[in-house]
Amino acid sequence: MYATVAVDFRGLAKVRYLWAQWRHTRAKATKNPAFRIGPAIELMKWSCPWLGPGSRVLDVGPRNLFEVELLEAAGWTVEALDLFPTSPRIRRGDMHRLPYAADSFEAAFCSHVLEHAFDLRAACREITRVLVPEGVVWIAGPRGFTPTAHDRWPLESPEMFLEAFREAKPELLWHETKPGELRALMRLWKEPAQRVAVILLPGALHIRAWVGSGLVGMLRDRGWRPHLLVPRRLLTGIAALTDGISSEAMEPYAGGRFRRWLRRGPLRTASYVARARAGSWTYRHKLSRRWETGRPRSVWAWADVAFWRVLGLLADPEHVAAWIERSWRPSKAARRLLEALRPAVVVASTTIHEGLEMDLFKSARRAGIPTVAEVAGIDTLVSKGAFLVTPDRLLVWGGQSAGDAVADHGFSPHQVTVTGPPHADLMPLQRTRRPSRLIFVQGTTLTYWREESAIVGQLAAWIHDGTLDASVWYRPHARRPCGQVEAPPGVVILDPGWLRQADRGGGFPINPEALHDFWRVLAGAACVVTAWSTVIVEAALLGIPSVVVGYGEGVPAFGRWAHLEPVLRWPGVFVAESPRDLRRLVSWALDGTFNDMANDLRREADHVARALDRGARGRVVAALDVIAEEARCGTSSQ
Repeated sequence: MYATVAVDFRGLAKVRYLWAQWRHTRAKATKNPAFRIGPAIELMKWSCPWLGPGSRVLDVGPRNLFEVELLEAAGWTVEALDLFPTSPRIRRGDMHRLPYAADSFEAAFCSHVLEHAFDLRAACREITRVLVPEGVVWIAGPRGFTPTAHDRWPLESPEMFLEAFREAKPELLWHETKPGELRALMRLWKEPAQRVAVILLPGALHIRAWVGSGLVGMLRDRGWRPHLLVPRRLLTGIAALTDGISSEAMEPYAGGRFRRWLRRGPLRTASYVARARAGSWTYRHKLSRRWETGRPRSVWAWADVAFWRVLGLLADPEHVAAWIERSWRPSKAARRLLEALRPAVVVASTTIHEGLEMDLFKSARRAGIPTVAEVAGIDTLVSKGAFLVTPDRLLVWGGQSAGDAVADHGFSPHQVTVTGPPHADLMPLQRTRRPSRLIFVQGTTLTYWREESAIVGQLAAWIHDGTLDASVWYRPHARRPCGQVEAPPGVVILDPGWLRQADRGGGFPINPEALHDFWRVLAGAACVVTAWSTVIVEAALLGIPSVVVGYGEGVPAFGRWAHLEPVLRWPGVFVAESPRDLRRLVSWALDGTFNDMANDLRREADHVARALDRGARGRVVAALDVIAEEARCGTSSQ
C-alpha cells in the first residue's frame, strides 16, 4: 500500500517528483483556498477547544500566504513550510524531513498536501515527531483519482491515515467522506519524545567535564537522549563510562583534514594577530611562541603571522577569517547527522578554534537548531581567539567569564548563562580539617613554563636539606611528554596511569575515580605551586593558597596576561619573583600563616567559578531545557 523507497530518494524518480511539484506550485501560486480553509478552521476550534490563542500550528504545504493568514487570524502562532514556497514568510522544507525539533507544535494543518507525498508513511512519521503528545492533525485531500507523478496518494478513507499514523495511537475526532474529497481530524496519543542533544567533546579535558563528572548521565536521567561525538582515539576510553549512551567518532563530521588544519592554524593565527593589534599582550606573547618549537614549523609559523599582519593593513584579519569560514558549506555528513537525529540542541564543550564543531554548528543554524558552547576554562574567552562560528548561547564558569563574553566576543547578556564548571561538582565541600604538610605542584604547558622540572627539583632539594619540612606531589600538564617527567627524590608524581594515557594523546583523566583522587590530594594540600593553571581557582574554592612562579624563561611579564590579572589580586594568591620568594611563601603556607584568608579566597573564587553548592551540573541541564523550550516556542533570541 505504501511506497518502499527511502526518504532520501535519488535519481530520475526524484527529478520527476520535484518537477511535478514545481509545476503544480507555479500553477496555483495565487489560488485563494479560503472556501475550504475557513470551515476547516472553525471545525478545529469547535472540536479542539484546548487549541487556544498562541497555540503553535505547523502549516504543511500552504503554497501561498492565503492559508497562513487565515490560520493566524484564528489566533494561532503559525509556522509554514513548503517544498517550493512563494513567499519569504513560508520556510523552504520537505515534509519527509521537517526541520523542527520533536514536540514543537500543538497541531498540524495538512490541506491538500499529503496526497503529494513521495513516501506517505515517512511524511506521517515526521508530522508525528514534531507534534506534542495529544497533538491534532487536520487532513484534507482528493479521492477517487488515478495516481500521477504529482498526485500520488488517493485519500480513500480515514482508515488509510489511522494506519499511516498507527505508531502515534491516533484517535479519529471527526471525518467526512464525500465524492472527490476526504476530510478528517485526528488526535495523536503518542508517547513524549526524548529530547536529543548532540554533544561534541573534542578532547579529554571536555570528556572529563561532561562524562567524568556525571553530567551526561544526569542529562539522560532528566529525560534527554545524549549523542556524544568524541575523537576516535578516545572512543574506547569512554565506553565504560557512558553506560549505553550512544557515542561515535566526530572526525567524519568535522569537514575534512584540510578544514581542520586551516581552522587550527591560519584562521586561528588571524584571530591572534587581530587581537594583538588591539593591544592584548596575551596574544602578542602567543604569537611570539608560535615559531619557537623547531625550525620547519617556525618558518611556516613566521610566514603565517607575517601574512596576516600585512593583510591587517587593509582589513581586520579576524573578519577575513570569519568570512572564509562562512563561505564554506557545512559538510554533507554533518547535515545528514542532524537530519537523522533531529536534535533539540547541539552543544560543543570547546576551547574555541578546535575546528571540530564548526560544520555541525553551521548545519544546525541552517536547520534552526540552537547551538550552545560551554567554555572549558576561565582563560578560554581571553586567550584562545575568537569564535569563527558564534554559538547561539554560551555556558560559562562564573561572572568573570560572563563579562568577558559580552565585552570581548559580542554576546548579549541574555545569551550567556553562568553554570559553573561541571567537574567541580565532584569537589569536596571543604578541605580536610588538618591539612598535611603537602606542596601540590600543578604543571602547565611548555609554552609558559620552561623551568617546571627545575622548580620541582628545587623544592625537592629544600626538603632534602631540611629547609622545608614537607612532601611534594607533582601533577604534570597533560601535554607534557612522559619522557620529560622525572621524579626527584622525595617527589611523588600523581597518577602515573594518567600520564601513560596522556602520552597516547588522551590528555586529562576522564574517569570519576581519577577525579576523586585528584580532589582528595588537593583538599589536603597546604598550598599549590604553579606558573598558571585553573587549579589556582579550584584550590581557592577550598580556601587553599597558591604561590605563582613569576620568574625564569617562559613567564616574563606574565602579570599582563588577561586571564591572570584578576586572579593575582586575590588574597591568598602570591607571586614569587625569585627562588627566595618561592621558599619564603611556601614556608609560610606550611606554617598556616595564610589560614585566615581562606574565606576571602573562597568568595573570590566563587565569583569566577560558581561551584561551592555542587549545583553546576543541574544548572547546565536547566539551561539546556530552557534553550530547547525557547527554540520550540520560537522565542529564542540571538
